[in-house]
Amino acid sequence: MKRILYVFVLSLVGLGFGSNKVRSAILTWNGSTSTDWNNATNWLPQQVPTSADHVIFNSGTLTAPTNGAFAIMDWKGGSVSGALTVASGAVLNLGGSGTLNLYGALTNAGTVVVTNTGNLRLWYSPPTYTGAIYNLAGGLFDIQNDQFYLYNTYGTEFFNNAGTLRKSAGSGTTAIYPIVNNTGLIEADSGTLGFQTIPNLNGGEVRFGLSSLTNFGKINILGNANLTGTVGIALLGGYVPVTNNSFAVLSYGSHTGIFAGKDLPATLLWATNYTATTFTVTVASMNKLAFTTQPVGGKLTNVILAPVVVQVESPTSDPMATNGVPITLSLASGGGLQGTLTQNTDASGKATFSDLKFNQTGFKTLRASSASQTATISVPFKIVAIEEEQWTTNGFLLSLYGTNNIGTTIIYATTNLTSWIPIYTNPPTTNAIQFLDTASTNYRARYYRAVEQ
Repeated sequence: MKRILYVFVLSLVGLGFGSNKVRSAILTWNGSTSTDWNNATNWLPQQVPTSADHVIFNSGTLTAPTNGAFAIMDWKGGSVSGALTVASGAVLNLGGSGTLNLYGALTNAGTVVVTNTGNLRLWYSPPTYTGAIYNLAGGLFDIQNDQFYLYNTYGTEFFNNAGTLRKSAGSGTTAIYPIVNNTGLIEADSGTLGFQTIPNLNGGEVRFGLSSLTNFGKINILGNANLTGTVGIALLGGYVPVTNNSFAVLSYGSHTGIFAGKDLPATLLWATNYTATTFTVTVASMNKLAFTTQPVGGKLTNVILAPVVVQVESPTSDPMATNGVPITLSLASGGGLQGTLTQNTDASGKATFSDLKFNQTGFKTLRASSASQTATISVPFKIVAIEEEQWTTNGFLLSLYGTNNIGTTIIYATTNLTSWIPIYTNPPTTNAIQFLDTASTNYRARYYRAVEQ
């Protein structure tokens, strides 16, 4: 009985898995019967695509239904009419080297990746043609070269962008001829987005990616640009500009208005400038570092210093509560620094260094730095030997930096190394002992010793 029950349970599990498993297919359009997407004989193999399938369309004419579905679609040639929809999570790849004709609506809630080296041509003349692009919130239309351009036919075509229209690769210009109505994000990360028809920017954002002082995205608008909405900057690939770096990101024939909002990296203080034909952003200053607890000298070699604290501050010297910023200490002068030299800031924007020490004596300064902040230099401090001597114009200065808190320290002097005379007494102390022998100027030679008792 146990054996029969065991086999029966396994059979149920097997049936359950088999009934729920979805298999994807690669389907290629041949249009052998008609232009109907839902006619299985137009596909190889002969089945209507589902939301799990990879669809390939290389040539011919295809009429997409509102319920047409796919996981991935490669469109490399031919014409599409009807209503082509890219669902959330799905990908439409626009490839090939020729003209792709769009006679119906393209609605994107997923991702459109453009590597086509020809153009996508929109045809909009209702009721015959309804070729327009609706990039929905959350949708990405990503142009990855220079050769592609988005073309219109009648001059009535449009690109309604509530998602993201982005040029992410190429150093040249991608031309956009249909009017773009932007309530989402237009982002130029590389090369230039060239709008041949003045876009409607009201309610959206235009953002420029900066990768270096010479490599940054640009937008060009022919004619009189109405600058409304928000302007933004994105720092790409870890790039951090420095004070006075300037970027001419937007050019136009002329302009009216200014951007109402700014979406700029908070670690930098930015200045914007509108000229007759160019909009420029400049780094006026940047967040900075400050030693709020300076290193304190007077320590011997290989003795840990009191904790040193570095604070992230705004360009106007206000403390910035920014957690997890790595700050590194290095030597600005002197040598022999040891300890944990990189610490992350806490919730208040402070990085604390609690185990610093030096294996060399002398004067030092520390440099605190971070990738997105202006560096700072500490006050000078000195790492000392256990005892030091210095001749001054007022006499001989003797400094004792050892452990001076066990007993009374007595300094003796002699001229013959035989008769030692006590000349200074210091009670136990946790500080250094310094004694200036003003009488030393009366002797050709004088010797000293210190005794703790």
